[in-house]
Amino acid sequence: MLKNAQIWLPGYLASRKRGDFVSPPHVFFCFVDHYEPLWANPTQETARARTRHWRENYPKFANQFHDVDGRPPQHTFFFPAEEYRPEFLDDLAQLSRHGYGEVEIHLHHRNDTAENLAATLEEFKVKLRSHGFLTEDRALGPAVSGQQSAPTPSRGKSSAFSVQGSKFKVPQSDEVPERSRRGISAQPSVSDLPSPNSQSSRCAPVSDRALQPTAGLQSPHLSPQLSTRNSQPLLRYGFIHGNWCLDNSRRDGDWCGVNNELQVLRETGCYADFTLPSAPSDTQTRKVNAIYYATDDPLRPKSHDTGVDVRVGGQATGDLLIMQGPLALNWKRRKWFCLPRIEHADVAGHTPPTADRIDLWVRQRIGVVGKPDWIFVKVHTHGCQENNFSTALGAAAARMHEYLAQQPFQLHYVTAREVFNLIKAAEAGLAGDPNQYRDFVLPPPPIRQ
Repeated sequence: MLKNAQIWLPGYLASRKRGDFVSPPHVFFCFVDHYEPLWANPTQETARARTRHWRENYPKFANQFHDVDGRPPQHTFFFPAEEYRPEFLDDLAQLSRHGYGEVEIHLHHRNDTAENLAATLEEFKVKLRSHGFLTEDRALGPAVSGQQSAPTPSRGKSSAFSVQGSKFKVPQSDEVPERSRRGISAQPSVSDLPSPNSQSSRCAPVSDRALQPTAGLQSPHLSPQLSTRNSQPLLRYGFIHGNWCLDNSRRDGDWCGVNNELQVLRETGCYADFTLPSAPSDTQTRKVNAIYYATDDPLRPKSHDTGVDVRVGGQATGDLLIMQGPLALNWKRRKWFCLPRIEHADVAGHTPPTADRIDLWVRQRIGVVGKPDWIFVKVHTHGCQENNFSTALGAAAARMHEYLAQQPFQLHYVTAREVFNLIKAAEAGLAGDPNQYRDFVLPPPPIRQ
């Protein structure tokens, strides 16, 4: 069927049967970035100019806008493990240190194995931690990094990577159409960045009593199957899969190879996956516009095709929390004057964030079942592509934030980690000002403390 709609259209139509809005709702806006400085195999000078552009321009842009808590827009940079260069992360460290966002894990891989994937993630976690990134569960105590896991072997293809030294092959980016690119001239280095309002950059701590583990070293807010590495806690991270192929979900098996990837992510400390939506790709799941727990089946790919909705009064189950962004049909932007275009929350130069798109994002009402006044809007971009600069931190992005500020809801800018914490607070049945739950389970990374 056209655009693989047979996969996701039934789920989309079912999701439209949700109840009315609770007015005024709280809307949590999460901007995640497949942040790839080495996209399209640039020169080192061009790659450095891309990260420098963000370091020097994002603070000036973000300081123009604030949510109801007084915080500027938050940007979560999902950095590819295979593109690691210390200087790229040093630029992001400046942004994170001054309160503009956080860094999580992105990964492109193919023909991989569970063992190599686990080793790759563990090694990259150590590298990110050296820059002050990644968090740890307060209920589990101080994190011990560098230990290897032994997840169930995958039935995927043999590895094309080297575990020792992590020799990666840099693949093409997430199936983004090839377009003409304009160069960026190098700009002077800026050592001191303007900071957002410090009074609102930290939120009220949650009582330690609410965070005590109930069984061994496990937190009651996490999956009961979470491994703690021989009773040692893990560094925690959010994840976006390269080329959308989470859990070997592409029909031809390319760009992954690990059928038990959800288990590997759980074992290495992943708190949630933020890959979806991926339509019109065949990697898109049947379950859409949802926050849910997925259980891995090592004998088959795409185990996250379905799952159990997170709900008030429920509990963590399965292997991994899946946090989806909005997927819809946009009848205001028609193709050939008759067919609706697919809205998949991509913010790019060819798909700017217009008012009709923003309205559609909110109307999907993605949230925790039983908590209709909390709406989560997760959109994504490829921020290191020059054609996307305007829509991520330029004029088009400014219009987006201006429009968000004008809406009859309470707007909260959140990082991926804060999204997870708010989801867990809603699941626990907590009420009141959501700003106090930004650090409910997972505290800020060291660089933001």
